[in-house]
Amino acid sequence: MRRLVNPIFVFALVVCGLPVLVSSPAQAAADEWLNALTAMVEQHRYFAAVEGRGAAYEPYLAQLQTARLALSQGDTEAVYVAMNRFMDMLQQAPEAAGIPLWSAKALFNFCGEVTPPMYHDLSRHAVHEAV
Repeated sequence: MRRLVNPIFVFALVVCGLPVLVSSPAQAAADEWLNALTAMVEQHRYFAAVEGRGAAYEPYLAQLQTARLALSQGDTEAVYVAMNRFMDMLQQAPEAAGIPLWSAKALFNFCGEVTPPMYHDLSRHAVHEAV
């Protein structure tokens, strides 16, 4: 009699598939802040597109993608570097890149609110707010 399911295949599926199922919810919770920040940048890009400036937000989204990749690899230091680079981009002449100052400030402040402290320099937010 022929078996319908190979037991080795079932074992491999359980052993390989279970970690993916178990880690997915944890990963989703770990990057919820990054999803919120990315959504905010996307929203600003959407409104800027009406004025023909939507492409100006692409480098900012690419920087968040760099942070997302580092986060998915569990590289806390690389996430820290990527997020601080993102904030540098928002602080250093955003108008020259096509981002209105009000948008850069709003994104910077939101970044400070949602990004976990281990992933960015908290002191830069106190300085930014004082200016």
